[in-house]
Amino acid sequence: MIGSDVMFIKKWPMGPEDGKEEYEWWKFMSRREPSLKDMHALESRLNLAQAVAYECGTGQTAKHENNYLEGAWVNGVTFQYNQTVALKLEQGRYFTEQECEAGRAVCIIGNTVAEQLFGNNSVLEQEITVAGLKLKVIGKLKKEGASLFGNGQDQLKMASPKSKVISVSIKDRSAILPGGHLSDGTYWFDYNTGDFITSTFYMQQLPDWVQRFNAKFDPAKDLKTWKLLLPESTYQLADQSNYEVVLTGKTSATFPYDFQDMISKGALANNLFTISPQANEVLTELAITALEQENLGQDQYTDFLCVSYSTPDIAGHAFGPYSREMEDMYARLDRELQRLFSSLETRYGKDGFVLFLTADHAVVPVPQMLIEKKMPGGYFFMESHLQVLRDDFIMKYNADLLEYEINQNIYLNLKRIDSLKLDVQEVVAFAANELRKWPEVKTVLTKQELLSGAAKTDFWGEMLRNGYDLQRSGELIFLLQPGYLAKEHDEPKAHHGTSHGSAFNYDTHVPLLWYGKGIEPGLQIFDPIQITDIAPTLIHLLNLQRSGSRF
Repeated sequence: MIGSDVMFIKKWPMGPEDGKEEYEWWKFMSRREPSLKDMHALESRLNLAQAVAYECGTGQTAKHENNYLEGAWVNGVTFQYNQTVALKLEQGRYFTEQECEAGRAVCIIGNTVAEQLFGNNSVLEQEITVAGLKLKVIGKLKKEGASLFGNGQDQLKMASPKSKVISVSIKDRSAILPGGHLSDGTYWFDYNTGDFITSTFYMQQLPDWVQRFNAKFDPAKDLKTWKLLLPESTYQLADQSNYEVVLTGKTSATFPYDFQDMISKGALANNLFTISPQANEVLTELAITALEQENLGQDQYTDFLCVSYSTPDIAGHAFGPYSREMEDMYARLDRELQRLFSSLETRYGKDGFVLFLTADHAVVPVPQMLIEKKMPGGYFFMESHLQVLRDDFIMKYNADLLEYEINQNIYLNLKRIDSLKLDVQEVVAFAANELRKWPEVKTVLTKQELLSGAAKTDFWGEMLRNGYDLQRSGELIFLLQPGYLAKEHDEPKAHHGTSHGSAFNYDTHVPLLWYGKGIEPGLQIFDPIQITDIAPTLIHLLNLQRSGSRF
């Protein structure tokens, strides 16, 4: 890359080669990364260069005392780096040549890193730990505003403003999160109106093509009966089950689902639409219409279409994974995916696009089924357990010190603890010990244990540590034993349907398929891959700036 007076030598070009409209990323995958030896070779030959510097980086966890920052971007640089990249220091100084030559353990940190590790305290001469190496802080960079790089799609829009990003889903969050802040169109189904809508955050009114699309379908009139797609003999799972939610207007969770009859008996049409496979069909049609109406993929700029099928999740909660309803749902979804992929190949050819297919989670089998089959699993009724913890606090401290619980995060009443002049860590330790007495609980970790890394944990504990957020998470987090599902109250409806949210394989094992230009056909990878690996993969394919904190 050549700027006004700076040349960058990288494995990955910053854009298409001269004379080419397409960024042929697959050609560069076999290139090696430049090395420090390469820099010295250039330094000896480039007699007119004012400065030659080397930079390499990786994501690491940064630590100061009990504070952690996951995913901080760590750059190792040579002395003349500040002559090639403008570094604006708010505090402290730059590296000396002697420090660089000797490889001294000193660092300059970014503003985000400083805030996460030190809060409002001074950072200079403080010590942080990165990958087991202790570093002395000699400088802090100026804050340059909040990051706009929420995801790969935002980064695409920043790097290529003429690129388009369109995101569609049944659920609002499933459209908003993939589409990002800078989306050209983010649309989801509105339960009140039965239309696809957006937010004034993106635009003041719906495009004409979306309004025309909405006019074509009315769930109250056009929702079709859900019958089995395939011959009944081809289905492996029984139709009748005691573990499924019976929808309003039905007397049993069995086929067929005559939605118009159910509407006449009081069921809400828009709710029924979202649980029906017809919602997948409508969403596919919306995605294909977006391709056409937004002219995606018709110029040299990379466009991005996000499609999130929410109905398998909605139906999965009601019927559970071992149900004929879900068996038929996926048989039908497979055909919708085929329709979408065929549309892409017809419009762009097999080498005209890259797609990935995945899911955000799976689901636990209905616990009541596990109980009746005498398998590990069951229910954890939160209200009664939290009352036990409140009683324990009163017995120990003569006060209820529990504030609330969210997603198995325990939040204590810190103001009351302070007013009673109690030691917070002692109260937290007491609560953790009480939680560990409950047989349904597998792991309990405190805030201090998660941030300090002092406690040795198993794989599940490490997942909690990686997901802990200093600003949002509780004073304690606990995981339930495999097969257990948290419910608020013990009531009949709690024993039907299921949910997700654990760290176990039945919740986290999802498919990840890549297809299209430059993707090797038939390649299968059996190493563990995380969903969070998708974003950096896209960053490489699109040659965009990495997201995350940096120092």
